[in-house]
Formats: sequence, structure tokens, C-alpha cells
Amino acid sequence: MNSDLTQQLFDAVAHQVCQGRSLGTTVSLLCSDTRFSELADLHTRVEAAYARLTAGPIGTRARSRPEALALIGDYPHNPAYIRRALEPVLADAGLAMRVIYDATKFGDEALAGARLLIVLRDGMFWPEPGGPPVWWMTEAQETALADFVTTGGGFLALHNATALKRIDDGPCLYREVLGSSYNGHGPADEAFEVSVTDTPHPVTRGVRPYPAVDERHRAILHADDATVLLEARADGETTINGYARLYGSGRVCYLANGHTYDMLACDAMRRLLTNAARWCAGLTDPPV
Repeated sequence: MNSDLTQQLFDAVAHQVCQGRSLGTTVSLLCSDTRFSELADLHTRVEAAYARLTAGPIGTRARSRPEALALIGDYPHNPAYIRRALEPVLADAGLAMRVIYDATKFGDEALAGARLLIVLRDGMFWPEPGGPPVWWMTEAQETALADFVTTGGGFLALHNATALKRIDDGPCLYREVLGSSYNGHGPADEAFEVSVTDTPHPVTRGVRPYPAVDERHRAILHADDATVLLEARADGETTINGYARLYGSGRVCYLANGHTYDMLACDAMRRLLTNAARWCAGLTDPPV
């Protein structure tokens, strides 16, 4: 019971860190949370978890496998479900995973040694519960991401990563790399069908059309060199649900699904994510 609660507490602190909350705010919120009332030394536990989560990427540097850096979690997307869904995917892909919860620690140093960057989060912090959002990405961080991809790194953008820099379609370096911009989304429980538009592509290999219940994001595609891989259809409306492109010496893939664990972990998405991780990372040999 305590081990489960300890993990739940760690995940709860991680969610606060993803939102840009201070240590004081995090302690105040979680020490008054009745879910954790039976844990001894709760204040100390929260402080220890916060220190670990804000120190930089979590995970041991891999020596035998290429590494993926996952920048995950924000106000509407708890990082715990994202991490749980990505862990088996990256194991299948033959990649080690390091997770970064504190977006202020993202940059050149965090990317050093990585073969792949995965992002499922937006660019907003919510430092005060109920307060206004704050955009966190700096020019240096944007440049670090662009340099990483330009020089051969892979970039797998998921779900609301179109809003990592901004929520309009204005030009910026991040939009240039990703190739698309944010354009809103539907309700979290929208039902739609996903069709595969490019079956020979390595990302969609072995993937068949599948039903989805998800928050459907409607990205605006700006890159004229992108290959549309997936489309979502419902109520007479068709939207781009996934695409791939090259940028510099790197590879970029965007997959729109991912608002819930069930969606990220379903068979079709697990295959897509595994394929996309390997393709973006430039891995052509069978997984180890």
C-alpha cells in the first residue's frame, strides 16, 4: 500500500513540476491532499521528490541502447499516464528513455547524447492554481531543439506539442522545425475514425484504420514537404492526424492522438509510436 502511495505521490509532485509550480505551492497542495495522509514525513517526501524532479532528466544514462529524451506532462495531461504508455513502446523500439518533467531544464545539456526527442505537452506553465498561464520556452531552448533536429536528431511530437511555442499560426523557429501549428481541438471524448493514407511509410507499417475516442487536435500543416500519414474523420470533417518530414539531417513525425492512457496504449497507437520512434531515431535494424 505504501509503495503504491509513494509512487502516486511522486507522480503527483511530477504533475506539479510540469505546471511550473514552486516548491512552496507543491508542498501546500500535496500535504493537504487526503490521498497521502497516511504517509509518514509527507512534507519531507514531497521536498525530496521535488528536488529530484527539478534537477534535470530522470533516468540512468544508457550505455548499450540509443537514448530517447521525453519532455512530457502539463496542466491537462498528467505525466504519469504518458510515461506508463511510452515505457513499453520505447523498450519495443530498442531505445532507453529519460524523462524531463521540469521544462526549464530542457535545452542543449538535456539533449546531449539523445538520439530522439519526444514531446507531449504544451508551452504553458500554470504557476498559481487558478491563475494565468505563463509561456516557458526561451529562445535558447527553441534554438537547442532546432539544432538537435538539424544535426540529425529525431523529433516525435505528440498530441498538443503543436502548442509548445505558441497557440496561433504565426511563424517561428519551432513551427519551421515541426512543420505545423496549433489549431484547437474537439472534446476529450470525441469519437472518430483514423485512416492510414500512406501505408508504405515506415511509421505506418502494419497499421490498419482504427477507431479513436480522443481529444482530436486540428493541426495546420505548413510544411509542403510533409507526407501525410493519417487522417481523422467524423461528421463529414477530415483533419490531419499524423505526418512525417525531414528537417536538415533529422526526421520529424507528428501524431495527434494521446489525450488519455487508453488512447496512447491501444494496439494501433503502440505500433505507430514504436514505428515512429525507430524511424525518427534513424534505427533501421531490428530492435535489440
